[in-house]
Amino acid sequence: MYAILRTEKLKTAGNLGGLNNHLTRSIDVPNADPKLTHLNELIVGTKDLTADVMNRINQEGITPRKNAVLAVEHLITTSPEYFDGKTPNEKYTRVKEFKERAVDWLNCRYQTANVVNVTLHMDEKTPHIHAVIVPIDDHGKLNARGYFGGREKMKAMQDSFAKEMEPLGLERGIKGSKVRHMPVKTY
Repeated sequence: MYAILRTEKLKTAGNLGGLNNHLTRSIDVPNADPKLTHLNELIVGTKDLTADVMNRINQEGITPRKNAVLAVEHLITTSPEYFDGKTPNEKYTRVKEFKERAVDWLNCRYQTANVVNVTLHMDEKTPHIHAVIVPIDDHGKLNARGYFGGREKMKAMQDSFAKEMEPLGLERGIKGSKVRHMPVKTY
């Protein structure tokens, strides 16, 4: 079973607004079960993602460049079978441990202040976390490249995340795999 981590840059207010609508379920999410939405959990931040991101940027007195990466979304999940076939208590325990490890990893890697929004979704087939990070470096600048620039930094991020998830019995995906995520719309 694998620990899964995907990233996506968020460069515009439109990107932030679209993600916010997904996180808060203010739009229809075809693969989400509305009867389970009450189980979703806002762990960090508010129901206004744009405000969360812009408040963090403004705290540092940053005026973003026109082409700046304002934030980066991490989708954090596991192979579906990690949660499947468990009693409600077992599933609850697995989700709790997974959530705690994921949030600890985010706070250590990006500094707690830069982790502006974390949402756990329990209303889709596999529980997963959406985490939004404002990539402010030690010099007080928006610097997505400093965290995510280049193949080696991305590999190191995947390795670091997998190491954090190892005690849960999860392992890193196959290095160099050509498998790509298929968006729900395409699926």
